[in-house]
Amino acid sequence: MKRVILTAIGLTFGVSNSIAGDLESDLQKALNERYNRSYYYNNSDTDNLLPQIGTVGSTTITTQEEKVFGKYFFKKARQHLNIIDDPVLDEYIGTLGSRLISHANNVHFPFNFFLVNDPKLNAAAFLGGNVKVNAGLFTYADNESQLASVLAHEITHVTQRHLARFIEDAYSRQTKTIGAIVGSIVIALINPVIGMAALNATLALNIQNTINYTRSDELEADHIGIDLLYRAGFDPGEMAVFFNKLTSMGRRTIPANLIDHPIPEVRVADARSRAMRYPPVKTDENINFYFAKARIFVRFSENSADFCVEHFTRLLEKNQNSGRYNRSYLLYGLTLAYIKKNDYTNARRYFNMIGAEYRNNLFMLDTFSDLELLKNNTSEVIRVLTERLKFTPRSPTIILNLAVAYIKANNAKKALKLLEDLAKQQPDNLLVQDLLSDCYKSLRMKMEYYISLGKRFALVSDYTKSNMNYNYAYQYAKTRLDKAKINALIVLNEQNRKSDAQFEK
Repeated sequence: MKRVILTAIGLTFGVSNSIAGDLESDLQKALNERYNRSYYYNNSDTDNLLPQIGTVGSTTITTQEEKVFGKYFFKKARQHLNIIDDPVLDEYIGTLGSRLISHANNVHFPFNFFLVNDPKLNAAAFLGGNVKVNAGLFTYADNESQLASVLAHEITHVTQRHLARFIEDAYSRQTKTIGAIVGSIVIALINPVIGMAALNATLALNIQNTINYTRSDELEADHIGIDLLYRAGFDPGEMAVFFNKLTSMGRRTIPANLIDHPIPEVRVADARSRAMRYPPVKTDENINFYFAKARIFVRFSENSADFCVEHFTRLLEKNQNSGRYNRSYLLYGLTLAYIKKNDYTNARRYFNMIGAEYRNNLFMLDTFSDLELLKNNTSEVIRVLTERLKFTPRSPTIILNLAVAYIKANNAKKALKLLEDLAKQQPDNLLVQDLLSDCYKSLRMKMEYYISLGKRFALVSDYTKSNMNYNYAYQYAKTRLDKAKINALIVLNEQNRKSDAQFEK
């Protein structure tokens, strides 16, 4: 299943130079809506008016504004967090999140789940459906239900609009703008130590009061999250098991600030008590969770190649007697470890030992592509992935691996067609933009090459370099339509620059 993406920038087709006068930023629309709503709510007919959102939340921050704030957060995350751009991991976490979202209430916008290469055991939800998941969660979670319990908790923070309500409360008591409050919270999400100081300076609150406010929401997120976990087919008892694990690790390992979630014993007991109210749930083992766990352990940690080989070899030997782990999970870990060690003979040997039932698994196909391309066997990768694409035509993992194979086979035209279609699905995917740039450069398509570079810089809010590349592209534009497209992108950059400034005053 494709990852849900919040669009940050895109081409505007079929416009003229007059578009500059017609375009209006999402933020300005939201601010206009706020002004209009304030006017109407001050009239004598307010008793007859229904709130903008007729469920949880408030009438102060609209869903449209949440989306704007969410876009800003994700751009800042792109700038300052070590986001993992791994197609197969993205598909896994997006699929897991979508499974939960399909059973959630009060979902008013698409969700964006993304992984950050951070070993700390943490996840965080932000406005507009953005959920940041640290890779460290995979280290400590024993099964998919435990991981899903964290996502269910974070999804509930969004659907119950806890952070939106916090901002509304802070705004009602302060002279700061909502933009300034949101900007400070974004800093707190990205760098909790610096961010909490900025947030408390902005809100004139002490840290303890801030924590107390969010803890009441934490219990609500636990209660609704555990029900969501059950309805999505996961074991609700694993939330209590995971909470208990965090508690036993010691409080110093658990962050305690506005964004992160302390796990006191009372929450463990409450989760255990609530889980007992549900009938037993038989969950099927999802190999994708274990493949993701192995992939993160090997590729997105500071573990050396030798350490990874020793780790999975030791587990494989113990597993012969205990049968504790899925054998294919351990073999997959060894495959990746030997690739990391540049020992492709052993990597291929352990890869071939993995169960045949997983031959069409995305993790397996991605690793198959790596192994074959290391031998320059592009034709075999193209054959296998082209056939698989018939069954999963929208899978970014298949599309990107196939595009890379075409590029290595000096067939940039076929790669370009795949990537341009994928860019329409995922316009803010940095890897897609990088590969598009490679294709355009190879095909000597100079205008398109500079546009792709401009988009890439825009995705990380470097509007100066983005506009510089758009100006280069303009020099190679041959038609009025092409020039209009480039002008529209430059205008969009300036709008986004002004929009960002609202949060950084």
